[in-house]
This record gives sequence, structure tokens and C-alpha cells, in this order.
Amino acid sequence: MIAPDLPVRMVPASRGKRGLALAAQVPALRNAVRTHRPKVLLSAGNQSNLPVALACLRSDTASIAKITNPVARPGTHGAGQAFRSWRFGKQAQLVDLTLALSDADARAYAADYSNARFTFVHNPYVESAHLALAETRGPLPAEPMLLTVGRLAVQKDHATLLDALALLKDRRWRLTLVGEGPLRADLERQAARLGLASRITFAGFVDPLPHYAAADLFVLPSRWEGFPAVALEALAAGLPVIATNCAPGLTQLLAGLPLPATTPVGDAAALTAAIASALDHPADPQTLSSSAAPWSMGAAIDDHIRLMQPWLT
Repeated sequence: MIAPDLPVRMVPASRGKRGLALAAQVPALRNAVRTHRPKVLLSAGNQSNLPVALACLRSDTASIAKITNPVARPGTHGAGQAFRSWRFGKQAQLVDLTLALSDADARAYAADYSNARFTFVHNPYVESAHLALAETRGPLPAEPMLLTVGRLAVQKDHATLLDALALLKDRRWRLTLVGEGPLRADLERQAARLGLASRITFAGFVDPLPHYAAADLFVLPSRWEGFPAVALEALAAGLPVIATNCAPGLTQLLAGLPLPATTPVGDAAALTAAIASALDHPADPQTLSSSAAPWSMGAAIDDHIRLMQPWLT
């Protein structure tokens, strides 16, 4: 996707855990900034924000950070969370601008860290192949296919989704889980225990695009998210999205669509009711797809360039 005439410079990094590797990379990154003197250095996500800020200190290069995962997470507290909040605040002060993945997130961070600059940017999630799927949607079949995409880990809370579907045993449906992770065996045992094993497919770590095409409803039961790409991909494909209130920006987006409201995290009964409502009242696929268009590759890249423009002129 990179134009062939665009110079690409790789800054060497050490092996090991990503956070430590990024910290060790700061001297080389500082040297690259001073050698090549870019107008802007953009950090693509949480862990690279501080190294980018430090590399640009006392240079002519503007530093722009992006928060892609929430600073505060459910169940985190005490000294660890306090240090995490302090660190994010300090790095936000060091950079020229911090990008958040939704307007709701940008407003919340601005309230928490009043001495730093935050703004909302559309992240590039959606490809033309996703948008094209909305054109193929037909009537809801007698046995609708439900889909969830994500790592089989605690954060994604597939266990609550299985509990919710156990309350829908009297309805016809099937579920595909796309993703792999440490909880797969536990989830397979839970599905068997609930009498759902024959209705659930564990597809593993595969390209989700064919599964978006085959699905009729997308469910995101996560405990927390930044702004989940899979929900945008599903909407772009014309799929109704049922989600927990795991991400303020997603809750804000879905509230403006003809879909059930996001449900409390970990509430299986509420998730059941939302899934049933979405199946009983199908939403127009084109309306859903249009809502995701601002997160398409071209539109989102234009949004990043617009926000960087003050330092590019």
C-alpha cells in the first residue's frame, strides 16, 4: 500500500517485549529525527507514544500521539493504574497533539488532562471489500448466522456471549467465533456444558472477510476496547452490531443507528435481549454501511493529514 517513490526509513529495534524494545529504540529514533528532520512524527499507538515524544524533544519535529487502547480499564486500580494514568498524562503534555479514536474519548481525556491537547481522528479500519458486502445482503434466513471476531482472551469476554446465547436455545441460530487464544479450550468446554456445541464453530485465526459475508448479525461482548475495528468492519459490511458498552465511541456511534443500545459489560441477560431485538427488527444494511464510511482508508487518511496540516505547511 506504500507508494514506490516514498522513502521508507527503518529504525533498528532490539528483540524482546515490545515496551522494552521501544524504550531501547529511543536513542536511534532521536538520531533519525535529527538526521532527517521530518516535520511530523506520528505515533500509531499507545506503547510508541512516549518513545516518539522523547525522540522529538528539543527538535524541530512535531510529535503527534494516538491513544488506541483505553487508559483506564475495568478491574484495574491501585498503584499500577495510578502510574498508568500519570504516564499517559505526562506523555500527552510532551507531544504537540494527541489523537483519540472517538469524540467521546477525546472529550474525556481533555477533561482528565486539561493541560494537553486532544482531538478525534477517524482511524483507517474499513476497506472497499467490506463496503461492497452491504450490497449483497438479503432477507434474514430462518437460521441466522451470528459472528464475533476477536482473540479468545479475557478482554473479549466470549464466556458472557455463550451464557447469553444459552438463553436463546429456543430460537434457531448459529455462531462463528473467528480468533484464537488461550481461552479456546475453556470456551469449548463451556459451549458443551451449555448444550451449544453443535451450533458453534470455532474458526480459529483466519481472514474474517468471508465470515462477514456469511453472517447476519455481529456481536461484540468485550469488557473494554479502544475503538474496535471489527465493529466498524461489520457495520461497513451491512451487519447489525450488538455490543457491550466497552468503548464510549462505539456506544456513541451505535446510539445514532436503528440498533439496540449497547449493554452493560458482563450482563448476559441484557446481551440476550439485544440480540433477540436485532433479529426481530432487522436494520437496513445500507444505512449501517454508510455509518462506517468515514473510517474507510481514504477518508481516514485524509482526516489524519487534515489534523497534521498546521505542522506540514
